Amino acid sequence: MTTPRKHYSADFKAKVALEAIKGQKTLNELATEYGIHPNLVTTWKKQLQEQAASLFQIAGRRESEQKEAEELLPLLYQPGFHWSLIRSGNHHQHGRQGALLR
Repeated sequence: MTTPRKHYSADFKAKVALEAIKGQKTLNELATEYGIHPNLVTTWKKQLQEQAASLFQIAGRRESEQKEAEELLPLLYQPGFHWSLIRSGNHHQHGRQGALLR
């Protein structure tokens, strides 16, 4: 009988990966401390390093989406406004090009 595969939370993976990046302990020390295989520490460290830049890209995208939402908010209170105009991309009648909801 085989044992079921363990699943680790994203928080746990991030914690282990950050400790590995700090370099205060060896990969084997971290693996022993957390009861995992050293290859997992290496994999999670590599994933964190590769995806760290995308966190800032996502934050920038959220900021631009927030600005667009703030610009469109006054349109909600104009007479004759309908959500279907935004969903269909026809809200250029209200002075905006492009769709809010994609």
